[in-house]
Amino acid sequence: MPAIQSVRLAYIDKNTDIIERIYYACVSVFIFRSWLVWIDSKDKKDLDLIISQLFDLDLNDIKKKYQVKRQYFIIYQSYFCIEINVHSLIYLATLVCEGKLPFEALNISLQNSQTCEEVFRSARAISSITSAGVNFTILQFLKRANKLAALQNIKNSSHENHLRFPQHHK
Repeated sequence: MPAIQSVRLAYIDKNTDIIERIYYACVSVFIFRSWLVWIDSKDKKDLDLIISQLFDLDLNDIKKKYQVKRQYFIIYQSYFCIEINVHSLIYLATLVCEGKLPFEALNISLQNSQTCEEVFRSARAISSITSAGVNFTILQFLKRANKLAALQNIKNSSHENHLRFPQHHK
């Protein structure tokens, strides 16, 4: 499906530059908006008939499976996610162009749930010896994130300060 391909190129593919990312993100939104408008313009009976003919399925089975028109579209949470992401991507690019964010902020493929989970896991690992709790407030998380950033800066300059950190391997 072209819409899913556009989403993949916009947010997942590491070789896509920022202009192409914005292009593919906008293409995916255009496709999904057009699809939604097309579904809204059709009667439920017409949609049932189109699907039954397109996939050579029994019309009665289609009527049972698809009881409302919105079932012919992706779930709205996914649609809204795609809409929000394209606006966020454009805003992010704008902030970089205005010099309010560093160019590295455009490394979109690095901004995924795996990276976020790793940061939260590392933040949980930074705790005092007397603390057994792994939950923390937003303020506590921000303080821990600052500690993580300081540690990362030290690690990045380890060739200068000759510090060695133990490595955990999965």
